[in-house]
Amino acid sequence: MRAGARELGRDDGAPFLATYVNPHTIDQTRDDRALLDELRRFDLLYPDGIGLVWAARLLGAALPERVTASDFLPDFCRAAASRGLSIFLLGGEPGVADAAAERLARVAPGLRLAGARSGFFSSGAEEAALIEEIRAAGPAACLVAMGSPLQERWILAHARALGVPLVWGIGGALDFHSGRKRRAPRWMMALGIEWAHRMALEPRRLWRRYLIGNARFAWRVVVERSRSL
Repeated sequence: MRAGARELGRDDGAPFLATYVNPHTIDQTRDDRALLDELRRFDLLYPDGIGLVWAARLLGAALPERVTASDFLPDFCRAAASRGLSIFLLGGEPGVADAAAERLARVAPGLRLAGARSGFFSSGAEEAALIEEIRAAGPAACLVAMGSPLQERWILAHARALGVPLVWGIGGALDFHSGRKRRAPRWMMALGIEWAHRMALEPRRLWRRYLIGNARFAWRVVVERSRSL
């Protein structure tokens, strides 16, 4: 393993675990208390959702902006390429990770791709073979795009077996970078309403998350704010 790859891990030799948190994640903890404890086991949680930025400001915390893997994944790949570090892409439906790998290789010349694989497994044996494949490839980072909370639970269950310094949950980033799904227009992202674009594209799958889930999240913020007054 290259020295640069070792720097991505923790000082104690354990893998560094990173993932995002958004209003949907917080809303899920309302009914799934185990998820809250699982999130606390990650080394880094970052705010992927404008709702968290607004909530933090209302509660007196400092979150300067939303951070999303879909935005900074190309920069991450360019940084990895400049240091000669390899990455493994895991997630999405069949073909998505491969298509994302091709596109990212074009925006990050010299990027070393240790592999790309769908996030769907037909059996435990297939999953075990995948884990061994990743371990044998020895990437510096494994990017897991399975959606929350599946990706967080998969990471916690298998990160040590992967033998990878950095294991990072990136949600739907591979869908966007593969071209399978379209990002919202920049003006919608600037206004913090990218969620409306996503719901318009997939109303049956996302209406409950954004209409009911966001309302419940907002109510929890209001309640927390009233307690702090």
